[in-house]
Amino acid sequence: MTTTHSRANAHTKSRAARREDGTPLIQPEARVCVATVNTGRFDFVAVGATASDAKAALLAAWDRHRAVYAGADPGYMAEYILQGEVTFHFLPMGGATRDGEAI
Repeated sequence: MTTTHSRANAHTKSRAARREDGTPLIQPEARVCVATVNTGRFDFVAVGATASDAKAALLAAWDRHRAVYAGADPGYMAEYILQGEVTFHFLPMGGATRDGEAI
């Protein structure tokens, strides 16, 4: 859960990220899901509009990974997902986290 600190929020608002044209970088209405998993040998990161999309992207990445590492178990990534080993971050477009909390 995100902890709210009024001093930190005031600082964040005053230093809001902006594009070169001056428009805000963070778009609260446009959210993405970033999924991460560490297999012990590799870090996988996938992005989707929803957690389901991010999971599908992880599985597709695993298939591409297996094309390079022929000995990789076809069901390995699915096991990580089923066992809850995937971390999901739901962020507004242009947002960021530090240690799992929005910043």
